[in-house]
Amino acid sequence: MIRAFIGFDPREAVAFSVLAHSIYVRASEPECVAPLMLPELDGACARKRVPLQSTDFAFSRFVTPHLADYEGWSVLMDCDGLMLDDVERLWRLRDERYAGRMVHDALGGPYFGGVRDGQYAEESRCAAAQMLACSQREAYV
Repeated sequence: MIRAFIGFDPREAVAFSVLAHSIYVRASEPECVAPLMLPELDGACARKRVPLQSTDFAFSRFVTPHLADYEGWSVLMDCDGLMLDDVERLWRLRDERYAGRMVHDALGGPYFGGVRDGQYAEESRCAAAQMLACSQREAYV
């Protein structure tokens, strides 16, 4: 089962629903789609909001390993996206050499940059609206 966490901000509730629907209707295997809603994280993300935080999801994405019980991989997405293909194609790009992989179009199209030991590849420095994250505890130590 592919586990997907989608950033949720009350101001963008419709966007969350559209993205979740776009994942479900194109899925070739079971999906578990969960919103990252700050009030429901039971203190796992108790950080106070700061001016640099544009949405509730800005920092809650970092609790996904905890929510995944530090096991396996997860897909993380900002809620203002749209899945135009089967998310399984994204899922197949997991790579155990990395703690995470990010998708962005800074190079003119879909691209995956890898993250090793907290260091980003030069090409992948922009913020990731879609990413695969390894939730295993060893990846974060």
